[in-house]
Amino acid sequence: MSDIKNLNFEEGTLNFWIPADLFEYDDNIAHILVNYMDSNGSILIVKDDDNKLKLSHVIIGKGRTDTEVNVANLSSKDRHMITAVWSLKNKEIRLYVDGNKSQKGTKIEYE
Repeated sequence: MSDIKNLNFEEGTLNFWIPADLFEYDDNIAHILVNYMDSNGSILIVKDDDNKLKLSHVIIGKGRTDTEVNVANLSSKDRHMITAVWSLKNKEIRLYVDGNKSQKGTKIEYE
């Protein structure tokens, strides 16, 4: 995602497709999908070695919030849409897989 410029760490959305047959979702291997950082913060989205899709949101000097969803049962034969949403105003981050809210979200504790 090197084409990202001026990402707003206070409020934003990243939306992308994972192509079919890129990896097995239950392979117990970490796959980094998004790793963006600058002097203001970072966004990391990874299918981790515990077969969970994880979103990490960091604002430098303020804190870090993480959320995750189990993706071990996703079919690698299908492509999957991933959407990550964060908002300091609403004090939460959310992770969606194929348009469905994968969990309630995680509360952001910093301002």
